[in-house]
Amino acid sequence: MSKARFIILLSSAVLTLISLVYIVFSLNVNARGEERSGRLSDLSQPISSSSESDVQDMREYMYMLKDYEGRIAIYEAGNTLPADILPVATETLPLIDQIELEEGIIVYSYEELIGRIEDYGG
Repeated sequence: MSKARFIILLSSAVLTLISLVYIVFSLNVNARGEERSGRLSDLSQPISSSSESDVQDMREYMYMLKDYEGRIAIYEAGNTLPADILPVATETLPLIDQIELEEGIIVYSYEELIGRIEDYGG
């Protein structure tokens, strides 16, 4: 591996780590610093059309990942504005991921959210 390639790879890894730390920190600050009354109370509202596949799992969701101005945004359940926007351009992702993000990906737990963020390189 050439030195330039190694530096690019290392820089990418560092930026990914910084992004992840920022997201975790901002979500923790939100959880501690805000009163959550009513914000997550209505978690069972459908996000998209209610076809058979959409209704299969009616568990309460906590977050949604969705395309926002060409980047991946994290929405808390019931909110219409993003809680955070990842520095990941959706156009760089595989087509299937782009389509899923346009529709919105429901996330049921904080752990799942972190896993998905890591999968997208955020």
